[in-house]
Amino acid sequence: MKISGNNNVIPLIQQYQKEEGIRKEARKNSAPVETVGLSTKAKEAYAIRKIAQELGDVRADKINELKGRIEAGTYDVSGEKIAGKIMEEALYDILT
Repeated sequence: MKISGNNNVIPLIQQYQKEEGIRKEARKNSAPVETVGLSTKAKEAYAIRKIAQELGDVRADKINELKGRIEAGTYDVSGEKIAGKIMEEALYDILT
């Protein structure tokens, strides 16, 4: 079968096919774009952490007092208080 008429179309088609091959190769070789998003909770946790770091050692006096009592041997913790705190934390974890 012979196509007669406008012979200018064939070079245009060939040019298009060549450019399409180049575009396909470029898409195949390019790295996929990845995005990362933080949840609201993660953003809040980051903000809280940043604020806590800026505050510094706010309870230095309490820490120093406890260190002194431990070194002197006068620091005594009630087993009931420890058990109570463990239960509070366990319940909190279950409810949240």
